Amino acid sequence: MEMEIHPQTRNMLTRLCEAFNIPITTVKLRVWQEKLKIPDPELLRETYEFITDGKSNTLNKMPTVAEFMSIYKSKQSRKEQERKENENNTQPIIDHKKAREMFANITEAMKTTQVIKRGLCALPVTDWENGQQFTITRNENGMDYVLWHNHPRNEK
Repeated sequence: MEMEIHPQTRNMLTRLCEAFNIPITTVKLRVWQEKLKIPDPELLRETYEFITDGKSNTLNKMPTVAEFMSIYKSKQSRKEQERKENENNTQPIIDHKKAREMFANITEAMKTTQVIKRGLCALPVTDWENGQQFTITRNENGMDYVLWHNHPRNEK
């Protein structure tokens, strides 16, 4: 059974072999594919640049799969950590003073049984549904009504 080599893996390994002047073989491609599976292209690029810029401990020799995977995994965990930090930092900021004021207004309106004229039907709303036009309105008692404009019963 022939193993499919991911294009990103093939590209990165070809560039890596060229950088260290080592021939690329089918066996080498399979071994690297087996380890990388479906790689993240950005992480592959970062790892490749890290190695070819001389920042790794594999000076003047091509890294083994284990050395490459060690660098790749450390970059992957760093990226995952940054993603988690970004998720934690995007929590909404609550204005507690304004929330207290709004809550006080709502409780006062409930005590006085005041009808709050807000929301969908505070003003007439006209829209279409299933090819029929309608208008939603609210009367002074707070009851909602739907008027179908092109309904067969309205057309006479």
